[in-house]
Amino acid sequence: MKKQLRICIFIFHILLYVLSTYAQDTPQSHKIYDSKDGFLVENINTMLFDNDGWLWISGHRSTPDEFKTRSSVSILQRYNGNSFHTIDLPNIQPFSNAVIKKRQDGKIYVHIQDQQKNKQSQLFLLDPKSLAIKEVKIPKEDFEIKDSYEFTLYPYMDDFILFINTNKRSYIYKLHPDLTISLLNEIPNKKDVLVSQFMGFDDHFIINDDRSGVHTFDTEGNLINSLDADHLGIDKNRVDYHLTINSLFTYNDTYHANFFSGTENYFSYDSDKRTWEKVSIFKDIESEKINANKIHNDSYGNILRFDSFDTKSGVQMSRYLNTLDTPDFTYDVNISRVPIYLSRNFEKEVFIGENKQLHHIIFESPNFSLSLKDYSIRGILPLENDKILVSSESNGWYILNPKTKEIKPYKLTLNGQPYIADENRGFFKTKNGFWSSYNKGIVYVDDTSQKLETYIHYPVATMVEDSTSIYYGTHKYKLMRFDKVTRTHHVLANTDTLDIQAIVKKDNTIYGATGSGLLVHQNGKTIIYKPTELITENFLLSILYTEPYGLLIGSRSGKIFQFDTQTHTFKILYEDPLNASIATFLLDDHYRLWLNTFSGIVAFDPSDQSAIRYGESDGLSHFESNRYSATKTEDGYFLVGTLRGLNYFHPDSISKNKIDASLHLSSLKYFDKKSNSSLRELSPEKLNSITTITLPAEHRNLNIEFGLLGLFINETVNYRYRFNQENWTSLERKNQLNLVNLAPGNYDLEVEALDSSQQKIGNSLFLQIHAKNYIYKSFWFYLILVLLFGMIGVWYILQLKKQHQLKEQFSTQLINTQETERSRIAKELHDSIGQKLLLLKNTLLLKNNTSDASIPLVEDTINEVREMSHNLHPFQFEQLGLTQSLHNLIDAFQNTSPIFFSADIEPIESRIPKEKEIFIFRMIQECISNVIKHAKATACQLNVTRKGKKILFVLKDNGQGFDMNHYTNHTSHLGLRTLKERAQYINAQLDITSSIHKGTTITITVLTA
Repeated sequence: MKKQLRICIFIFHILLYVLSTYAQDTPQSHKIYDSKDGFLVENINTMLFDNDGWLWISGHRSTPDEFKTRSSVSILQRYNGNSFHTIDLPNIQPFSNAVIKKRQDGKIYVHIQDQQKNKQSQLFLLDPKSLAIKEVKIPKEDFEIKDSYEFTLYPYMDDFILFINTNKRSYIYKLHPDLTISLLNEIPNKKDVLVSQFMGFDDHFIINDDRSGVHTFDTEGNLINSLDADHLGIDKNRVDYHLTINSLFTYNDTYHANFFSGTENYFSYDSDKRTWEKVSIFKDIESEKINANKIHNDSYGNILRFDSFDTKSGVQMSRYLNTLDTPDFTYDVNISRVPIYLSRNFEKEVFIGENKQLHHIIFESPNFSLSLKDYSIRGILPLENDKILVSSESNGWYILNPKTKEIKPYKLTLNGQPYIADENRGFFKTKNGFWSSYNKGIVYVDDTSQKLETYIHYPVATMVEDSTSIYYGTHKYKLMRFDKVTRTHHVLANTDTLDIQAIVKKDNTIYGATGSGLLVHQNGKTIIYKPTELITENFLLSILYTEPYGLLIGSRSGKIFQFDTQTHTFKILYEDPLNASIATFLLDDHYRLWLNTFSGIVAFDPSDQSAIRYGESDGLSHFESNRYSATKTEDGYFLVGTLRGLNYFHPDSISKNKIDASLHLSSLKYFDKKSNSSLRELSPEKLNSITTITLPAEHRNLNIEFGLLGLFINETVNYRYRFNQENWTSLERKNQLNLVNLAPGNYDLEVEALDSSQQKIGNSLFLQIHAKNYIYKSFWFYLILVLLFGMIGVWYILQLKKQHQLKEQFSTQLINTQETERSRIAKELHDSIGQKLLLLKNTLLLKNNTSDASIPLVEDTINEVREMSHNLHPFQFEQLGLTQSLHNLIDAFQNTSPIFFSADIEPIESRIPKEKEIFIFRMIQECISNVIKHAKATACQLNVTRKGKKILFVLKDNGQGFDMNHYTNHTSHLGLRTLKERAQYINAQLDITSSIHKGTTITITVLTA
């Protein structure tokens, strides 16, 4: 099985060798777009760039009709370097085709060609900024309305020339910028004119009619002459039908035309003399092998030629930058016919349109010459005659000439079989061959036979040589020495804990960059020195000893350390702003360090600390440099290997490409509450004016699409975004952000574009997003709710307060009424009944009937009435005052009760308002009555004291007490309730403390007057 595999690999190398014999230039990038990428134009007619940098493509595409048969309809798309957008066209009929032409003001004419039998073509004016489209009225009144018609249009000075064909006549019109159309002339003796080429001059213009030939008109549309073969000195017998232009281009500000497919028939046009002169150009291709060619020029004077051949398929593209003698770039494009093309600059790129595909070809930058762009490059060894030996990671070895770009496989054999030596880590030249490495150890290659000799021991991670030995490091194994004479392996040191990345030998000392610091092996001893205490800073990748900088070590975190071999100390020489790992170093003739990193190549000048980073946008084949893959040639050129390709350049000849690109919104899709529908905004004019988007609570979804205009290599661009200045989130190469069910809140969105070296491109994109919450989840809703409940609560409290006031008012009135009624009853008892009883007693005494048993009864009745009257309303209260009345009250209860009563009453006259005294008296009277009735006490004491502005009435007994919870929770106890009502009426504080078997204390606190 292995033998068969090696035979296949050998056959592959042979095929590659054969192909390399005919090797041509290859572009830096060749991207093909189709329907999977959103490109829907199946047959391209025209392409153009608008003033903002959008690429517009028109043509038609197939679509099923109502009978499910295929028909073609016009389609117009635009492309911003990342994505395609289809632009709606009005009233598009089946079997139509779209052609576009740009005006001087940047607006675009859209010509809808009707391809049906009854041709009725349409013309529109499109504003690419607003996407507003307006129909241009064709002057049908100048010809019969029933006529079918078609037209073509070409820019001429400030206007457009319109060629209209009917089935009877052909007309020339002038289309003005204000969309008015004026008739110039009827083309005499011509109908069904098909203009495919147009040349405009100050005093005349020339058209190429594919159906009748080449004609010259003056500015009023009058025919001056028609070109024939005699004017060109061509044998008429060579003209099959009529003379037509096959290809038209300008060179040195002069129109050149090719009237036949052969390259020898080129003519230049003298606009002053109005004559054609045969010229000889493009001598690099034999005409008889060419089937058809098209030549085009850009605005910089560069020429691009497309040739198709009878001898091979596809189309060959040739570019001429400085001369027409020999192309500087030739490339075969796998397309079926000479294409529709467009370019902003042939030196940089070209778009090629073919059926259902759009090709975008990026030419190599003059900064770098690229080779083996599909391979990961490892070992590089300059040879004689500008040849270079190059090894790839797993695709074999090659001999190449970077100046001529000739590449040949270096066909290795092992034991007579084809062999690919993987994981090469470098080359060392000998007299007759090379020392190198592979994934099992050391190898030697005889340069003449290209046979391998293997010396298996352990996979080599990195290696260096001197005159007798190869020293190599390994991944967590040993530091080894290979003797070139005896061809044996020897252990120098045990490094099973170290991941050795790179080594260098200076005198008798080996220095190694490892994952744990700097390895120093000297006199049989191995020591590890760490640059810092941080583990991440101690992972070293590359190492170089060079004058005048000494020992330099590159880290994985992007730092370059200088190591003092005497003091064993580190000094930071460079810190990469992108923290890009340092893969290799090179030193140019000006003592600048070229740092080949994982994010581009950095030219660093230690003298002034200046640094310039070069990436893919500058022409580098890939942004990530490979380790063990950089060298300098004798003539000062650099060779740097990357993950994709080998880069050849001179450090004095490269320059930083200026990226004139702008990041812009290209599409917004969101729910519009006003229209109650999902909207997709494509208009650049409207998008540029949008700074804030408001998302309703029920549709918090937003699709944002953006792109870079003005950049040639968009496929190397990465995007990232962040909200509210927080951490960045990478979108990689995705140029749209889809926000689904965004959390409610306010967001400041920022989007950036980065090149392959993580350098920012152009401006940032900013957008404010207000994602609304449902009203019942918003702060305002809760605030309104709180306010509403607060208002209800206030209303309820006011109602309670009102009820309480009414209740207090009722209680007050009741108490006042009660006191009034008591006073009335007491007065009646005292003044009426009492007096009558006393009169009765006196009457009995006057009769000298002392023995009458009724006299004591009358006396008892009188006493009881007097006591009842006194209890209802003490008549002496107004005269005696509260203090004495309380003393009298205590004495009265003492006389009629077995309970021992005592009193300690401070004088309080004039301290309490008169209207309150009676209520205090009644409250104390009620409390003492309760003691007599319920307390079962043996003693009771009343204390009246003054404390500041307060007077305390404290009544304390030693009775059985009661459960406070029971009495507090039951409002049916009339006595307690009455006490509380009286206290509230006079604004006094009533406190009752009691517990079972521990008596009761009642305290009434009254504010002094």
